[in-house]
Amino acid sequence: MNELLNSLKICSGLVACILLAGILISVGPVKPALAQGCDKAGGTIGGAVIGGAAGSMFGRKKGRRGATIGGALIGGVLGSRRDQRAKSRCLREREVAKDRDMQRRLDYDRQRLLQEEEVRKEIEERRLFEEWKRQRTGTLKK
Repeated sequence: MNELLNSLKICSGLVACILLAGILISVGPVKPALAQGCDKAGGTIGGAVIGGAAGSMFGRKKGRRGATIGGALIGGVLGSRRDQRAKSRCLREREVAKDRDMQRRLDYDRQRLLQEEEVRKEIEERRLFEEWKRQRTGTLKK
């Protein structure tokens, strides 16, 4: 009977740890705004929790503590790798967003300059036409 109660306690603790770790891990890959930091620790913490829970399941009596610590360390390392990948993806997304903004500015400036050039040409053509008209009417009057 005591063994059954201990097994239920371990299972419920394991389920709680897995749920907590799942919540921590799922928060990780949110698309960051440019002002947000790219450093996340959810994967490391979640991995350590899951690894510790898994280690405690495999350890027996005196070895349970060592298995829990070892599982937490391995899970933390694996979670840390996930965090590093998420950070590099975040930094790439920031760089892409900066490039996109710069391209928009360049396109806007290029279009503005083209419009200014068209207006300048139109004004010059009108001036030349008016001058031609004056010369034409002046020669016709003589």
